[in-house]
Amino acid sequence: MEKIISLEKLNGLTLEHVIRDDFFTMSSTHFHPEFEIYYLYKGSRSYFIEDHVYPVKAGTLIFIAADKIHKTTDLYPSTDKNPSHERLLLLLDEKFYCSFFDMANALNLQCFFKEYSGVLTLTCQEKSEIEKILFIISNEMIQKQEGNSFLIHSKITELLLFIMRKYKLLHTDKMIISNNTTSSSAETVSNIASYISENLTADCSLEKIAAHFFISKYYLCRLFKSSTGLTINEYLNMKRVKKAKYYLETTTFPITKISELSGYDTLTHFERIFRKYTNQSPLQYRKNYKTDI
Repeated sequence: MEKIISLEKLNGLTLEHVIRDDFFTMSSTHFHPEFEIYYLYKGSRSYFIEDHVYPVKAGTLIFIAADKIHKTTDLYPSTDKNPSHERLLLLLDEKFYCSFFDMANALNLQCFFKEYSGVLTLTCQEKSEIEKILFIISNEMIQKQEGNSFLIHSKITELLLFIMRKYKLLHTDKMIISNNTTSSSAETVSNIASYISENLTADCSLEKIAAHFFISKYYLCRLFKSSTGLTINEYLNMKRVKKAKYYLETTTFPITKISELSGYDTLTHFERIFRKYTNQSPLQYRKNYKTDI
Protein backbone atom coordinates (compact mmCIF):
# COMPACT_ATOMS: atom_id res chain seq x y z
CA MET A 1 0.00 0.00 0.00
CA GLU A 2 1.25 3.46 -0.94
CA LYS A 3 0.40 6.62 0.99
CA ILE A 4 1.29 9.96 -0.59
CA ILE A 5 2.04 12.42 2.21
CA SER A 6 2.62 15.30 -0.17
CA LEU A 7 3.07 15.92 -3.88
CA GLU A 8 3.78 19.55 -4.67
CA LYS A 9 5.27 21.65 -7.48
CA LEU A 10 6.48 25.23 -7.29
CA ASN A 11 8.86 27.34 -9.40
CA GLY A 12 11.21 24.69 -10.74
CA LEU A 13 10.86 22.37 -7.75
CA THR A 14 8.91 19.13 -7.38
CA LEU A 15 8.48 17.49 -3.97
CA GLU A 16 7.14 13.99 -3.37
CA HIS A 17 6.85 12.45 0.10
CA VAL A 18 5.70 8.84 0.11
CA ILE A 19 5.24 5.95 2.59
CA ARG A 20 5.03 2.38 1.26
CA ASP A 21 4.04 -0.55 3.45
CA ASP A 22 4.98 -3.38 1.12
CA PHE A 23 7.78 -4.49 -1.18
CA PHE A 24 8.34 -1.99 -3.96
CA THR A 25 10.48 -1.62 -7.06
CA MET A 26 10.23 1.43 -9.31
CA SER A 27 8.26 0.57 -12.44
CA SER A 28 10.61 2.50 -14.67
CA THR A 29 14.20 3.62 -14.51
CA HIS A 30 14.76 7.36 -14.23
CA PHE A 31 16.72 9.10 -16.91
CA HIS A 32 15.61 12.69 -16.48
CA PRO A 33 17.08 16.20 -16.88
CA GLU A 34 16.32 17.35 -13.33
CA PHE A 35 18.76 17.25 -10.41
CA GLU A 36 17.51 14.85 -7.76
CA ILE A 37 17.78 14.82 -3.96
CA TYR A 38 16.47 11.71 -2.20
CA TYR A 39 16.17 11.26 1.56
CA LEU A 40 15.21 7.98 3.24
CA TYR A 41 13.37 8.52 6.54
CA LYS A 42 12.63 4.87 7.34
CA GLY A 43 13.40 1.42 5.99
CA SER A 44 16.13 0.19 3.69
CA ARG A 45 16.55 0.21 -0.07
CA SER A 46 18.92 -0.75 -2.84
CA TYR A 47 19.82 2.25 -4.99
CA PHE A 48 21.32 1.70 -8.43
CA ILE A 49 23.10 4.76 -9.89
CA GLU A 50 24.79 4.52 -13.32
CA ASP A 51 27.02 1.50 -12.65
CA HIS A 52 26.97 1.06 -8.87
CA VAL A 53 24.60 -0.57 -6.41
CA TYR A 54 24.33 1.09 -3.01
CA PRO A 55 22.58 -0.56 -0.02
CA VAL A 56 20.81 2.39 1.62
CA LYS A 57 19.45 2.67 5.17
CA ALA A 58 17.32 5.23 6.98
CA GLY A 59 19.07 8.57 7.47
CA THR A 60 20.72 8.62 4.05
CA LEU A 61 20.87 11.49 1.57
CA ILE A 62 21.36 10.77 -2.12
CA PHE A 63 22.32 13.42 -4.67
CA ILE A 64 21.97 12.55 -8.36
CA ALA A 65 23.09 14.71 -11.26
CA ALA A 66 20.89 15.29 -14.28
CA ASP A 67 20.59 12.46 -16.83
CA LYS A 68 22.06 9.83 -14.53
CA ILE A 69 20.52 6.37 -14.82
CA HIS A 70 19.07 5.36 -11.46
CA LYS A 71 16.46 3.14 -9.88
CA THR A 72 15.46 1.99 -6.39
CA THR A 73 14.50 -1.56 -5.51
CA ASP A 74 14.09 -3.72 -2.45
CA LEU A 75 17.37 -4.95 -1.02
CA TYR A 76 18.63 -8.16 -2.63
CA PRO A 77 18.99 -10.55 -1.03
CA SER A 78 16.38 -9.24 1.39
CA THR A 79 17.34 -9.33 5.08
CA ASP A 80 14.51 -7.09 6.24
CA LYS A 81 11.27 -8.76 7.32
CA ASN A 82 9.57 -5.36 7.25
CA PRO A 83 9.67 -4.08 3.66
CA SER A 84 8.07 -0.69 4.40
CA HIS A 85 9.95 2.52 3.73
CA GLU A 86 9.41 6.27 3.79
CA ARG A 87 11.22 8.67 1.54
CA LEU A 88 11.16 12.26 0.30
CA LEU A 89 12.19 13.25 -3.19
CA LEU A 90 13.13 16.68 -4.52
CA LEU A 91 13.53 17.35 -8.24
CA LEU A 92 15.28 20.60 -9.17
CA ASP A 93 14.67 21.96 -12.65
CA GLU A 94 18.05 22.62 -14.25
CA LYS A 95 17.15 25.82 -16.09
CA PHE A 96 15.35 27.44 -13.17
CA TYR A 97 17.88 26.66 -10.46
CA CYS A 98 20.95 27.28 -12.59
CA SER A 99 19.54 30.74 -13.37
CA PHE A 100 18.56 31.28 -9.73
CA PHE A 101 22.04 30.54 -8.39
CA ASP A 102 23.75 32.43 -11.22
CA MET A 103 21.74 35.57 -10.40
CA ALA A 104 22.61 35.15 -6.73
CA ASN A 105 26.27 34.69 -7.68
CA ALA A 106 26.20 31.57 -5.50
CA LEU A 107 26.53 27.92 -6.45
CA ASN A 108 27.14 26.55 -9.91
CA LEU A 109 24.55 23.80 -9.75
CA GLN A 110 25.97 21.71 -12.59
CA CYS A 111 29.43 21.73 -11.02
CA PHE A 112 27.95 21.02 -7.60
CA PHE A 113 26.13 17.87 -8.69
CA LYS A 114 29.08 16.75 -10.77
CA GLU A 115 31.37 16.97 -7.75
CA TYR A 116 29.07 15.95 -4.92
CA SER A 117 26.71 13.39 -6.47
CA GLY A 118 26.60 10.25 -4.39
CA VAL A 119 25.29 8.57 -1.27
CA LEU A 120 25.85 10.12 2.13
CA THR A 121 25.09 8.60 5.54
CA LEU A 122 24.19 11.12 8.25
CA THR A 123 24.82 11.16 11.98
CA CYS A 124 21.86 11.43 14.36
CA GLN A 125 22.43 15.17 14.77
CA GLU A 126 22.75 15.67 11.00
CA LYS A 127 19.57 13.67 10.40
CA SER A 128 17.73 16.04 12.73
CA GLU A 129 19.11 19.08 10.88
CA ILE A 130 18.25 17.73 7.44
CA GLU A 131 14.77 16.60 8.44
CA LYS A 132 14.07 20.07 9.85
CA ILE A 133 15.10 21.65 6.53
CA LEU A 134 12.98 19.18 4.55
CA PHE A 135 10.00 19.76 6.85
CA ILE A 136 10.15 23.52 6.25
CA ILE A 137 10.41 23.05 2.47
CA SER A 138 7.49 20.62 2.47
CA ASN A 139 5.33 22.72 4.79
CA GLU A 140 5.94 25.91 2.80
CA MET A 141 5.04 24.17 -0.48
CA ILE A 142 1.82 22.82 1.04
CA GLN A 143 0.73 25.97 2.90
CA LYS A 144 1.59 28.34 0.02
CA GLN A 145 1.83 31.36 2.27
CA GLU A 146 3.17 34.73 1.15
CA GLY A 147 6.92 34.69 0.55
CA ASN A 148 7.09 30.90 0.52
CA SER A 149 9.08 30.82 -2.71
CA PHE A 150 11.93 32.84 -1.18
CA LEU A 151 12.02 30.68 1.96
CA ILE A 152 11.93 27.44 -0.03
CA HIS A 153 14.83 28.47 -2.25
CA SER A 154 16.84 29.61 0.76
CA LYS A 155 16.31 26.18 2.37
CA ILE A 156 17.37 24.44 -0.84
CA THR A 157 20.53 26.57 -0.71
CA GLU A 158 21.06 25.63 2.95
CA LEU A 159 20.69 21.95 2.06
CA LEU A 160 23.27 22.16 -0.72
CA LEU A 161 25.71 24.06 1.49
CA PHE A 162 25.30 21.44 4.21
CA ILE A 163 26.33 18.74 1.73
CA MET A 164 29.28 20.76 0.46
CA ARG A 165 30.65 21.37 3.96
CA LYS A 166 30.00 17.79 5.05
CA TYR A 167 31.83 16.54 2.00
CA LYS A 168 34.87 18.70 2.63
CA LEU A 169 35.05 17.50 6.24
CA LEU A 170 35.30 13.93 5.04
CA HIS A 171 38.60 14.61 3.24
CA THR A 172 37.76 12.10 0.53
CA ASP A 173 37.30 12.14 -3.20
CA LYS A 174 33.95 10.38 -3.08
CA MET A 175 30.77 10.67 -1.12
CA ILE A 176 30.45 8.13 1.68
CA ILE A 177 28.50 4.98 0.87
CA SER A 178 25.46 4.42 3.05
CA ASN A 179 27.09 1.64 5.02
CA ASN A 180 30.63 0.36 5.38
CA THR A 181 30.03 -3.01 3.82
CA THR A 182 28.82 -3.81 0.35
CA SER A 183 27.49 -7.31 -0.28
CA SER A 184 29.32 -9.53 -2.73
CA SER A 185 26.24 -9.60 -4.98
CA ALA A 186 26.09 -5.77 -5.08
CA GLU A 187 29.79 -5.64 -5.92
CA THR A 188 29.31 -8.19 -8.70
CA VAL A 189 26.41 -6.21 -10.17
CA SER A 190 28.47 -3.00 -10.04
CA ASN A 191 31.27 -4.78 -11.90
CA ILE A 192 28.83 -6.08 -14.51
CA ALA A 193 27.38 -2.60 -15.04
CA SER A 194 30.88 -1.11 -15.37
CA TYR A 195 31.81 -3.80 -17.90
CA ILE A 196 28.75 -2.99 -20.01
CA SER A 197 29.45 0.75 -19.81
CA GLU A 198 33.00 0.21 -21.05
CA ASN A 199 31.94 -2.04 -23.94
CA LEU A 200 28.90 -0.33 -25.44
CA THR A 201 30.09 -0.75 -29.02
CA ALA A 202 31.39 -4.29 -28.52
CA ASP A 203 29.62 -7.63 -28.17
CA CYS A 204 27.48 -7.31 -25.04
CA SER A 205 25.52 -10.49 -25.49
CA LEU A 206 24.44 -12.42 -22.41
CA GLU A 207 26.82 -15.21 -23.40
CA LYS A 208 29.76 -12.82 -23.60
CA ILE A 209 29.05 -11.11 -20.27
CA ALA A 210 28.34 -14.37 -18.44
CA ALA A 211 31.57 -15.91 -19.75
CA HIS A 212 33.56 -12.84 -18.69
CA PHE A 213 32.33 -13.17 -15.10
CA PHE A 214 32.37 -16.99 -15.04
CA ILE A 215 28.67 -17.25 -14.22
CA SER A 216 25.67 -18.75 -15.99
CA LYS A 217 23.36 -16.65 -18.15
CA TYR A 218 20.47 -17.50 -15.83
CA TYR A 219 22.30 -16.31 -12.72
CA LEU A 220 23.54 -13.19 -14.56
CA CYS A 221 20.02 -12.15 -15.56
CA ARG A 222 18.48 -12.98 -12.19
CA LEU A 223 21.18 -11.21 -10.17
CA PHE A 224 21.21 -8.05 -12.30
CA LYS A 225 17.43 -7.75 -12.43
CA SER A 226 16.99 -8.38 -8.70
CA SER A 227 19.65 -5.81 -7.73
CA THR A 228 18.89 -3.04 -10.22
CA GLY A 229 15.30 -3.60 -11.34
CA LEU A 230 16.62 -3.63 -14.92
CA THR A 231 17.30 -6.34 -17.43
CA ILE A 232 20.76 -6.44 -19.00
CA ASN A 233 19.25 -5.33 -22.32
CA GLU A 234 17.38 -2.40 -20.75
CA TYR A 235 20.53 -1.13 -19.08
CA LEU A 236 22.59 -1.58 -22.25
CA ASN A 237 20.07 0.38 -24.33
CA MET A 238 19.82 3.18 -21.77
CA LYS A 239 23.60 3.61 -21.72
CA ARG A 240 23.72 3.59 -25.53
CA VAL A 241 20.93 6.17 -25.75
CA LYS A 242 22.81 8.40 -23.30
CA LYS A 243 25.89 8.12 -25.47
CA ALA A 244 23.83 8.97 -28.56
CA LYS A 245 22.37 12.03 -26.81
CA TYR A 246 25.90 13.24 -26.10
CA TYR A 247 26.86 12.98 -29.78
CA LEU A 248 23.64 14.66 -30.87
CA GLU A 249 24.30 17.55 -28.50
CA THR A 250 28.02 18.03 -29.13
CA THR A 251 28.70 17.03 -32.75
CA THR A 252 27.33 17.48 -36.25
CA PHE A 253 27.78 13.81 -37.08
CA PRO A 254 25.02 12.34 -39.27
CA ILE A 255 22.48 10.13 -37.51
CA THR A 256 23.86 7.00 -39.19
CA LYS A 257 27.32 7.73 -37.77
CA ILE A 258 25.93 8.32 -34.29
CA SER A 259 24.00 5.08 -34.51
CA GLU A 260 27.26 3.20 -35.15
CA LEU A 261 29.19 5.06 -32.45
CA SER A 262 26.45 4.22 -29.96
CA GLY A 263 26.71 0.49 -30.62
CA TYR A 264 23.78 -0.18 -32.96
CA ASP A 265 24.05 -2.30 -36.09
CA THR A 266 21.12 -0.75 -37.94
CA LEU A 267 19.67 2.74 -38.09
CA THR A 268 16.12 1.41 -37.79
CA HIS A 269 16.89 -0.35 -34.52
CA PHE A 270 18.70 2.70 -33.16
CA GLU A 271 15.83 5.07 -33.96
CA ARG A 272 13.26 2.71 -32.44
CA ILE A 273 15.20 2.37 -29.17
CA PHE A 274 16.03 6.09 -29.01
CA ARG A 275 12.36 7.00 -29.43
CA LYS A 276 11.39 4.49 -26.74
CA TYR A 277 13.53 6.25 -24.11
CA THR A 278 13.17 9.88 -25.22
CA ASN A 279 9.75 9.99 -26.94
CA GLN A 280 11.33 11.61 -29.97
CA SER A 281 13.52 10.70 -32.91
CA PRO A 282 17.29 11.41 -32.84
CA LEU A 283 16.79 14.21 -35.39
CA GLN A 284 13.99 15.78 -33.34
CA TYR A 285 16.11 15.56 -30.20
CA ARG A 286 18.99 17.39 -31.91
CA LYS A 287 16.70 20.15 -33.18
CA ASN A 288 15.00 20.59 -29.79
CA TYR A 289 18.32 20.67 -27.97
CA LYS A 290 19.68 23.43 -30.23
CA THR A 291 16.43 25.39 -29.83
CA ASP A 292 16.67 25.22 -26.04
CA ILE A 293 20.26 26.50 -25.90
